[in-house]
Amino acid sequence: EETLNTLKYANRARNIRNRVTINIEKMSATENKLRQELAAATERIDQLETLVNMLHEENVALKASQSTSSIHSALSELALAGSMSPDMGYGSTPGTPLNTPRAVF
Repeated sequence: EETLNTLKYANRARNIRNRVTINIEKMSATENKLRQELAAATERIDQLETLVNMLHEENVALKASQSTSSIHSALSELALAGSMSPDMGYGSTPGTPLNTPRAVF
């Protein structure tokens, strides 16, 4: 009886057929979705890099104008300090270093 059952089982097992199918549609849909996400992320990175470059250029321009403004302010202050009173002992003669006593004749 065991031999007969074994033979029947072997016959049933021999008749089992696996049908292998590849889900090409699912793989390509997932692949397309990932490609779209990658393209969107790449575009966003490009936009942000452009923004960073633009802000960097603006920052450089602001620093340059700020230093120019501070130079003009310092020159104005020096001009005011030099024109206040000649008896203060500090000259406003061009080429005279700051805080250098001027000879009064």
